[in-house]
Amino acid sequence: MVETRERFISRISNCLGRNKVPAQPSPLQLLHDCHNDFMKDAGKDELADVFIRNSKLSGASIYQCTTEDLNHTIVRAVRDFGCGEVLLADQAIFREQEILAELQSCCDSVNYWDLTMSRERNIANAEKATVGIAKAEYGLAESGTVVLFSHRGTGRSVSLLPTSTVTVIFKQNIYPRLTQAMTLLMEQQTKGLPNGIHFISGPSSTADIELVRVQGVHGPINVSTIIVDSQD
Repeated sequence: MVETRERFISRISNCLGRNKVPAQPSPLQLLHDCHNDFMKDAGKDELADVFIRNSKLSGASIYQCTTEDLNHTIVRAVRDFGCGEVLLADQAIFREQEILAELQSCCDSVNYWDLTMSRERNIANAEKATVGIAKAEYGLAESGTVVLFSHRGTGRSVSLLPTSTVTVIFKQNIYPRLTQAMTLLMEQQTKGLPNGIHFISGPSSTADIELVRVQGVHGPINVSTIIVDSQD
């Protein structure tokens, strides 16, 4: 078996013009560094514009607001999805009494991913929710992707099980592409990574069946993203 492998590799090496099989692969020499060059000099406004364009192409709806208008914008996004039952991730930006009161006034019920309840109860709330609301850690302009972390305070069911999902992202957290997201995650390894990292590009869909695109097969049917300009 080993001799056969060596003969096979030796033949390929000869076809490539090498006199002998190298002890190790040659270093990869890239003619272009497109992974890091893409939009490397773009400002936050330009990155947001590209993110918005590509998010819309993937089927997501976009809202833009300032920090002061965030609560009203969340309520507006939820209303556009028909209100119903709402589930919020257990994060500080969703804990203000103002947004809670506004959502309760127009929705059938409002629940949090509550750490005082069992995992099964939280998942049950997510399954029956019309709209799930969660915060995105990063946005990727090239693909219109939001990157969500799941941990004890915000289970992945918040964004996956409801019929519609609203994600909130701050403009300063929008980066050019996956390259920058992976760099950020590598840097975070020293602090510890979350239980789950989810890259979401628009509503879930498939075209496996007779090439007909169907939304909501393995996730929310509708997705919207609220981009918050904190004006820092």
